[in-house]
Amino acid sequence: MSSQPALQSPGFKMKGTVAHALVQGLCRHGVTHIFGQSLPSILILAAEKAGIQQVGYRQENAGGYMADALARLTGRPGIVTAQNGPAAALLVPPLAECMKASVSVIALVQEVNRHQTDRNAFQELDHTALFSYCAKWVRRVTEASRAEDYLDMAFVAACSGRPGPSTLIEVMCSADAYPPIMLFTPEQ
Repeated sequence: MSSQPALQSPGFKMKGTVAHALVQGLCRHGVTHIFGQSLPSILILAAEKAGIQQVGYRQENAGGYMADALARLTGRPGIVTAQNGPAAALLVPPLAECMKASVSVIALVQEVNRHQTDRNAFQELDHTALFSYCAKWVRRVTEASRAEDYLDMAFVAACSGRPGPSTLIEVMCSADAYPPIMLFTPEQ
């Protein structure tokens, strides 16, 4: 067993990942709170380091309704995160409510690693199909360099025209799934 703390273990990246790029975008959009259960882990850790507060929930449908409430109270999009599979499926009811009530919520959903796609990996579901009926906009981050672009598109979709939910599926947020990319450094 290693004597190094988990967050300082070799291979764990505390900057320059897709998660960090998404957090930079969240900060640029003025996000102060994320509703989540510490998954995707690297995203939550990067958000905390950037000053975005994580608000925990017991299960994903509660987190979706919490993001809905924040959006209704502040007039700004609520952000909710979810693990892949059945956990993500629990976001369908609150996102459907947001769709019908015209409330801007952005769901950031973890996905299985790209090399495990379509191999019946741990709790793998077709998230694009799952959310297509309860979100105005659903996309999967497939190119690391486009992470912030996709996040910006999620905000535009959620807030423009008739407001409603958008879903961004984060394939590349786990620290060990892909080589780190240097999009920015914390000093910027």
